[in-house]
Amino acid sequence: METIERLPFTDPFMKPELETAAHAAPAAAPQPGDTFKVGGKTVRVLPTLGGRTGALGINNKGYVVGGSEAPDGKIHACLWEPGGKTKPLDLGVGNKGISSWATAINNKGQVVGYTVDKKTGARRFFWWEDGVMEWPDAPEEVVVWFPRDITNRGQVVGTMKIKGGPSIFENVPFLWHRGELTELLLRDRGNVRFSGWGYSVNNRGLVGGNIWEGGAFLWYHGKMLEVTKEGGVAINDHNQAVGACKVLDASRAFVWEMCSMTMLDTLGGQNSGASDINNRGQIAGSAETATGEMHACLWQPDKIKPVDLGPPGVNSGGGAINNKGQMVGNIENMGALWT
Repeated sequence: METIERLPFTDPFMKPELETAAHAAPAAAPQPGDTFKVGGKTVRVLPTLGGRTGALGINNKGYVVGGSEAPDGKIHACLWEPGGKTKPLDLGVGNKGISSWATAINNKGQVVGYTVDKKTGARRFFWWEDGVMEWPDAPEEVVVWFPRDITNRGQVVGTMKIKGGPSIFENVPFLWHRGELTELLLRDRGNVRFSGWGYSVNNRGLVGGNIWEGGAFLWYHGKMLEVTKEGGVAINDHNQAVGACKVLDASRAFVWEMCSMTMLDTLGGQNSGASDINNRGQIAGSAETATGEMHACLWQPDKIKPVDLGPPGVNSGGGAINNKGQMVGNIENMGALWT
């Protein structure tokens, strides 16, 4: 799996969800094109179309997707070449869009994301391949839908909003493949239906996500397993899952495997969150420092203590991670690549 993100879906330009009230005085934020070393990694702040950027996904070839603020002030979906040294390719917003985000890319270079309709403000799922952006057809009752992850076979998972009444909109996870849409029905033992979000999918077709006012779930061929009472999960091809869950008054990163959960350490603060895991077992995420900053970090396989990858004095977050250990995330309101 080569995608990122927080749950249910947050704008990378917003402050991290786990951010606390007390912070050290921020240092000068890195600028586009800056390169520096931290935690044994080389960090490159990604070039921009003109303003802020956000990096959301990376494939095993090193291509990065996300969004960047264009000269008109609107966010455009973007694709960065491996290494992130050159200005990103603007994927555009389409004829009906006012802005767009690219959320995931697979190893074939197929990109998924969403555009924001200029009239309604609704998110519309797009598929981009070989320079062409297309919008898959949605059922009439679907008023909003946006993807979050894509497999190498082109299976896409995400969330759609279904109009259930005059003013009722229900969040429903979906799995889409070659025009066929599957609604992931989330039900408990009493057959009560839940709202939820689709977050990740691995190359075996196992889906991870979040249940509204519930916890993280795994879904496979119509069967659902609740993993935690809070939070959500990302999955690798070995069916290892990571995410964040509530522990007392804090949020803590975890790794889940074979129905066994291991809690992961912070960087000295109370909070942490795991965003992605590659097939080597490396985990990307964020953790709070003793001074209250949120820093991008990396948990190595079988290690509960994270490696601090955040520059001091500013907030940062990881991020998606590919099977080479390359990670993307954000430093303040700029996308970044760790190699």
